[in-house]
Amino acid sequence: CFYTSRIYFFMKKCFLIISFLFLFLVSFVSAECVVPYSYMNINSDTTLCKGTYNLNRGIIVGSFALNVLEGVTLDCNGSTLIGSGEGVGLGYPWYYSGIFVWNSKNITIKNCNTTNFGYGITLWGVFNSTIINSVSNKNGAFGSYLYFSDSNKILDSRISETKWSSGIKIENSNNNILVNNEFNNNSNEAIAIYSSSHNNISGNTFNYNRYGINLYDEGYNDIIDNTFYSSDARPPIGSNYWFENIEYVAGINDLYSNNNIILQNKFYGLGFFGFPDYNNANNI
Repeated sequence: CFYTSRIYFFMKKCFLIISFLFLFLVSFVSAECVVPYSYMNINSDTTLCKGTYNLNRGIIVGSFALNVLEGVTLDCNGSTLIGSGEGVGLGYPWYYSGIFVWNSKNITIKNCNTTNFGYGITLWGVFNSTIINSVSNKNGAFGSYLYFSDSNKILDSRISETKWSSGIKIENSNNNILVNNEFNNNSNEAIAIYSSSHNNISGNTFNYNRYGINLYDEGYNDIIDNTFYSSDARPPIGSNYWFENIEYVAGINDLYSNNNIILQNKFYGLGFFGFPDYNNANNI
């Protein structure tokens, strides 16, 4: 490039070529994916190589130091993480989750599929974060579990066939938003809300779950414009069918919960009641 008398023009051309090669290499490096493995710890933006992976234990998102992890995205790129089938009812979500996010804020989990774990995706002490376009299928205890986690969003996701308990359990967690999700054939309720308030559940579809939504011990939650379908309704036996786990399919069970807003929901094929409301006050 520098050998002829037209050195200026050739230098300019060489500079453009070098710049193009540099940008190509940078884009190649930034698009690099990684293969997941058991106990993989993520504390920076990570994209998984698309595939199906059998993992004895899941992925951990969060710093092992005392500082809070912030602003990290895990893009599973449509990958499926398959667990060992352990952890049902054992109460150790940090050990048995497909993806365990903790002590973090402004985290994004997207395009992730988890199956056969005790818990699909767990948020534990997580704030202002998002789970989007993800699938939890045939996990043991919960498809997703929010514990002491506020102001998070679960969007455009599917939670199906949880084997033992709830599709999503929200516990001691406030101001979360669940929008445009699908809940299918979960063995107990699709969503269980315990001691949590000001959560918004809108525009979701519930198909053939044992229960749609159970509210326990709290109020001020908004349940608006959801659709509930069911086909296996049986009548309750006695007045305590909440506690006796009778095979009775209901849309929304409201137990000792007050000041909730429940509007514009649609109930199809739910048998005797779409919305039984017991021992409560000021629910709309």
